[in-house]
Amino acid sequence: MAKSLLIQLVRIARAEHRSCYLITFSVRIRSIDLGRGANMRALTSFLQQRFTGGNGEEKLLIEALRLLESDDYGMADVLIISDFIFNPPDRANTERVRKAQSKGTRFYGLQINSNSKAFDALLDRKWKA
Repeated sequence: MAKSLLIQLVRIARAEHRSCYLITFSVRIRSIDLGRGANMRALTSFLQQRFTGGNGEEKLLIEALRLLESDDYGMADVLIISDFIFNPPDRANTERVRKAQSKGTRFYGLQINSNSKAFDALLDRKWKA
């Protein structure tokens, strides 16, 4: 389900000439700028992988916040697609997220196959699938 959604998000971003950045965080962090045509091979490789957990949720937030502080993604929103079986975010990252939200960034979540509430207070909105 997450992979299908990602494909649609990339299609929409390309049709609207918008940037799209993928941060994978199962076991380790990997970032792919999907706005660059050359990275479509990386997306294809990503879509062929299986993900089994071992989340790096703090590293995910750090990478997303780093991108939000850049010129290219300063006005972007963040969508996290996960089961959200996370530890609650640490205080420093929570404060950085709140600062980004105060500037207009929204943090969304699509939760798949769990009832975890660890990030609920951090997200502007969360959907369950």
